[in-house]
Amino acid sequence: MKSTHQKDTETKRQLKIAFLPDWSRENPYQNLLKKSLEQHNALVRLYNYPSSLFPLNRLINNNRDLDVIHIHWINDLIAGILWSNNSIFFRIKLAILGLDILISRLRGTSVVWTIHNLVSHESNNQSKEFSIRRTIVKSCSRVIVHSASAKRILEEKYSINLDRKASVIPHGNYDGCYDSPAPFPLYLQKLHETKSDFVTILFFGAIRPYKGIDKLIDAFSSSNRKDIRLVIAGKPNTPELRAALQHASEIDSRIHCFLDFIPDSEVAHFFSISDIVSIPFERTLTSGSAVLAVTMGKPLLLPEEAKVLDLANDSCAYFFHSDADLRDRINLLSKVELQSMQAHSTEVSNSIKWTDIAHRTASVYKE
Repeated sequence: MKSTHQKDTETKRQLKIAFLPDWSRENPYQNLLKKSLEQHNALVRLYNYPSSLFPLNRLINNNRDLDVIHIHWINDLIAGILWSNNSIFFRIKLAILGLDILISRLRGTSVVWTIHNLVSHESNNQSKEFSIRRTIVKSCSRVIVHSASAKRILEEKYSINLDRKASVIPHGNYDGCYDSPAPFPLYLQKLHETKSDFVTILFFGAIRPYKGIDKLIDAFSSSNRKDIRLVIAGKPNTPELRAALQHASEIDSRIHCFLDFIPDSEVAHFFSISDIVSIPFERTLTSGSAVLAVTMGKPLLLPEEAKVLDLANDSCAYFFHSDADLRDRINLLSKVELQSMQAHSTEVSNSIKWTDIAHRTASVYKE
């Protein structure tokens, strides 16, 4: 048995953690978790996947003091496996991935994976990806999911029991990330001035086809209300999508598009002119966009499937179950009712503070 001194030493020893991959420029999530973990006696470094047949072991070779490899997104890790057309090569590459994780663990480095999505948003082969994801789950030390509902869905879709391997830890809020020291930008001034007269729906963030922006525009355009507007803010990922959005704003003057990357200093301005944030995409287990909305104290307009987030309830969100229901929800939006929902969104945000999330994450590492 370990002596009290040995246990105290282990408790005080600084954990060395690697986050993979480094997506901190695109999303503050990793930096928020990193900063909070470092208050729990951890040293966190961010890396991209090394170019190697055994990338995790290559990372350990270059950083021999690592206690934990924390995988956040696997797109780059599994890309070469997904594109294997030959079934034999696919199985070989899949076995190598499992071995990479298992050997890392045998060398004394825990491998933890936060599962953000059931499959990649734009997966071209869900069956293959399910096989890959099952292999990672079985091989790694622990997995983290952001909600109990997500855990149930993963168990069903991956055909695996996660009771002994999964920890449910929510996605933290974005407090302090998007303050507005800059003056209100001139290009938003007109929308800001008419805020009190309109119900403003905001779609915010990187714009990709899977996010359901076309459904939102169709539902919005079908409404004859003159006291509503739709603000779309974010950079489309294709010229075709940009052109489609610009065309929508040209034929409906109530739609306002800002189709470029929104700098951090202007993020809060877009939320300040909005009354409700719409996130129409369905196939996700977590949503940073939804967390950002409640951090800003805004109600949500979500598909029924988004209840998997275990984030919003009827006190701070409207849920729709079809395109027709989305149209009805938009037609019935009330500014007075939306304002009364803002306090509930703030309550949700206050329940997902990073101090608690870092403590629970550090506990997973130590297990």
